Amino acid sequence: MKPILRRLLASVFGNETSETNPVAKPHPDASPNVDTLEPRVLFSGAPLEAPEQDASAEAEPDGAPEAVDAMGQGPAGDQTGSGQDQTVAGDEGVSLVDTNSAAATLNAETLQTIADAAKQRWIDSGISAEQLAALNSVTYQISDLGGNHLGSTSENLIAIDDDGASRGWFVDLTPAVDEEFGADSPTRLLALSDTGAEQRIDLLTVLLHEQGHILSLPDVGSTGSLMSGSLSAGNR
Repeated sequence: MKPILRRLLASVFGNETSETNPVAKPHPDASPNVDTLEPRVLFSGAPLEAPEQDASAEAEPDGAPEAVDAMGQGPAGDQTGSGQDQTVAGDEGVSLVDTNSAAATLNAETLQTIADAAKQRWIDSGISAEQLAALNSVTYQISDLGGNHLGSTSENLIAIDDDGASRGWFVDLTPAVDEEFGADSPTRLLALSDTGAEQRIDLLTVLLHEQGHILSLPDVGSTGSLMSGSLSAGNR
């Protein structure tokens, strides 16, 4: 995953961005660039107060459970989770929301823990001190974004849908490693069978994507990239 993040930074900011001294400046206002690539999850850097969307960004029927759009909008949701808690490896005493039920919603502790793990991956990729400061300034919010929306970035606020647009979140208990996934391509991992990640939306990937907007990375049209406008269930 670390080489993938480095390549993303280099593709946007040029070869000057190195592992140890990237020169890119943080830019909190990434412009929305949504590509409707059904039946996948759509991401966006759109603000929370985004205008009403057209039908192309709506969820597919239940027969296509992978289709979710992540342009965040809607009222803030309750930041308390439901379900049985689990303890994340390496963080004694930190409880994560149960992922065995699609009805389970996020809690603030879970969101912050996985957001910190996502930030660490950006740090490991070689971001600059200024970029790290931008990530450190982010506030995370759990919202009922409605419809097919998964997440939204506006200035230094990242909002994440409470239940993964009713598809359910995969909350990785070992977010520093990808043991539940196998390589599908140089830029994409697929969930292994019977891991719990196969039929759910990977929360870590969504947070990496939204943090990418904080680092001024735009959405891209190609599938398989972290900054792609879409994500299928079971993908990282």
